Amino acid sequence: MHVHVLNGRSIVFLVLTALLHYKLLLKMYMIILISTFMLICSRRATVFLSIR
Repeated sequence: MHVHVLNGRSIVFLVLTALLHYKLLLKMYMIILISTFMLICSRRATVFLSIR
C-alpha cells in the first residue's frame, strides 16, 4: 500500500514536471517562431524599400 502511494506521488510529480517542461518548450518555440517571423518581415520590408 505504501509503495502504491509512493508510485502515485511519483507519477504526479513526473506529470507536473513534464507539463512545466512542455510549457517552457512551448514558450521557447513561440519566441523562436515570432523572432523568425519578424526577421522575414523586416527583410521583406527592406527589399520592398530598396525596390522602391
